[in-house]
Amino acid sequence: MLNKPNSICVSGQFVYVTNSGGCYVSVFTTTGDYVTSFGRDDNEFSHLIGITVDSNNFIFITDSYGVVYQLKNFMFHQVLFYILEQLQIS
Repeated sequence: MLNKPNSICVSGQFVYVTNSGGCYVSVFTTTGDYVTSFGRDDNEFSHLIGITVDSNNFIFITDSYGVVYQLKNFMFHQVLFYILEQLQIS
């Protein structure tokens, strides 16, 4: 789940962590439960160094080359979190 974490951002119910080893982002709930990761398999990122989420839930990731990636609203994380909560209740 984590491989050389180097930046963190908390937004709403989620914690986003950039991993410089493997160049991907891990997503956890604020209680520490693992939700998902993205960027690892498709080599979308390289040398990640920073992450933030704006008030519209757009994710901004920076790398050491000065590239800023703007990712669309990751509402599926919120849907997935809701589903996980429902599964724990039953």
